[in-house]
Amino acid sequence: MTNSLSILVILSLMVFSQLSAQEIIEDKIEEVREVQVDSTQLIKIDGVAAVIGDFVVLDSDIDKQFAQLEASGVSTKEITRCQLFGKLLEDKLFNSSKDDTWLLQEKITTNEEFITRMEFIGGNFIYSLKVFSKNSFELCPADACEVDLDQFCPVDEINDINNSQPSFFIDDDPDKGLAKQLGTFLKKHQIEVAGVEFIRNKDGVPIFYDINTNTNYNLNAEKQSKINKNGMEEIALFLKSELNKISI
Repeated sequence: MTNSLSILVILSLMVFSQLSAQEIIEDKIEEVREVQVDSTQLIKIDGVAAVIGDFVVLDSDIDKQFAQLEASGVSTKEITRCQLFGKLLEDKLFNSSKDDTWLLQEKITTNEEFITRMEFIGGNFIYSLKVFSKNSFELCPADACEVDLDQFCPVDEINDINNSQPSFFIDDDPDKGLAKQLGTFLKKHQIEVAGVEFIRNKDGVPIFYDINTNTNYNLNAEKQSKINKNGMEEIALFLKSELNKISI
């Protein structure tokens, strides 16, 4: 009987514990009050001055630039925030290239009315071609590029169109010093056949803009020249010499 009474007491305690654990706790809802903030008392932590690609220029970056200059002993009295901001933009811009390659454009002013194309075959200088482009952007010296516009454009303005066609002349007195330098450059980069195009600025400095490794030649210009060189024949001789190097 005593054992039964003990078991009954233990079961009663367990039921009471479960009921206590399942007691429902009511949520307390706190009152939300709207607080009026004086905007004149707000403090700006930082701000975005500019975004360039993946780079961000912060207002604090300009402050850091000032601090770095002053720490290095540079006077900042004559330096404005705008100037430092522009410098930061340049730095971010030049660091935003995906492969560190940049294409810079510059307008070249020249005293000459032609561009120059130096031809090299087998690494050797053949001749220098002057291309008078007139009002045309067509600089192709190949015979296939010469079109008789009378056959395709029979209009009154045809004379103006013909006058805009490029003219090709082989230079009888080329810049041999420059040709030697270009020949060295081509050999260094293992370029055996090329037409190197450039234009000289007002100071006479050559500005190179194209190395054409699939070059063409103008037969009419070669016939009129005194140097007696034919581009296609030179190509054939070069290929023959290369073929002779192959042991069969």
